[in-house]
Amino acid sequence: MDKPILQYSSNNFFMNHVVTESPDDVATHIHDCYELFYLISGDLTYYIEVQAYKLCPNDLILTNSRELHRIVFNSKARYERKYIHFKPEYISSYQSDEYSMLSFIENRKLGILIEYQQIMSSKMGLMNFGIKLKRLPWNTPWKAQF
Repeated sequence: MDKPILQYSSNNFFMNHVVTESPDDVATHIHDCYELFYLISGDLTYYIEVQAYKLCPNDLILTNSRELHRIVFNSKARYERKYIHFKPEYISSYQSDEYSMLSFIENRKLGILIEYQQIMSSKMGLMNFGIKLKRLPWNTPWKAQF
């Protein structure tokens, strides 16, 4: 059973922090928005389209509104995550005709993504990002590390 820690919602933005003590697999689904998913704890494989990603704590994944995804748990370990759903309209004021903040996710091959590790600010609980890209073996996508 899910235990909500924090939840916030507005017109084009939804944020959730949830803990599940004994998780069950999450069926394949799709959203009408972008999803930023941050794993705090859990033993899972995150599937996006036909790609499988074995996640570790502090991994961050961004999926677009066209990507089918699901979660398969490798054990019944405690599962804690934060996720944000947002529609393009949420960041539209930060974009222009010449620059789209979402073009990198819109233009990539479905299921092939960049994984991010997040550093949480303990004082403010804000996300702070620093990215260092590295190429994994030839048949895996890019991985970003902080």
